[in-house]
Amino acid sequence: SCDKIVVEEEEEEEEEEVETGCPVSFDALASRTTRDSMIFAFKGSRYWIYRRGETGAPKSHWRSGAEMSHGFANIPVHLDAAFSYTDPDTRDRFMCFVKGPQVYFWDILTRDISKVSDFQSTFNIPGGLQITAAHRWDEDTIYFFVPFGFYIYNIKEKKYDPPNFQPMTTFQGMSLESPLPEFLNPSTQTSSTSSLETRFTR
Repeated sequence: SCDKIVVEEEEEEEEEEVETGCPVSFDALASRTTRDSMIFAFKGSRYWIYRRGETGAPKSHWRSGAEMSHGFANIPVHLDAAFSYTDPDTRDRFMCFVKGPQVYFWDILTRDISKVSDFQSTFNIPGGLQITAAHRWDEDTIYFFVPFGFYIYNIKEKKYDPPNFQPMTTFQGMSLESPLPEFLNPSTQTSSTSSLETRFTR
């Protein structure tokens, strides 16, 4: 289960010597599921974990960084994008890592690569554009960002809805009227911790 994974990861990370602090920007961000209390942030060859505060638990906080080879063996470094994914046929859950034309399906239960596929053959972005970021909105929806725009992918239907390219000028996902979340705002960045309160509105 995910709870078991969290416990195992915490035990292993306590044994490893890690550096403190986190970068101002990241290559990719992703959680394991849409209900996960942890967000994984990747930069270069390292990753950090942001633990969201829960009722009766300590406030939200960053955990120190570790080498990707420790927690995500054989996943390439300097990622282009990452996102959580549920196979619509088997219901198996993955974290997907995109590097160049390939997508690595990392099984969240076995904590290992399940398969490596060609991204375009798997998700078939119209025009074959290379994605620059991704965000799992809910159980059925992934936003794939490409230069100057994005596509909205329906996981269950295995298709884009709407099917056409959406310019970034039409993106209403993150409120531009709200201040930048602290983890994206260099002026509030500290050497050890930062807050992650990204709010999305449809």
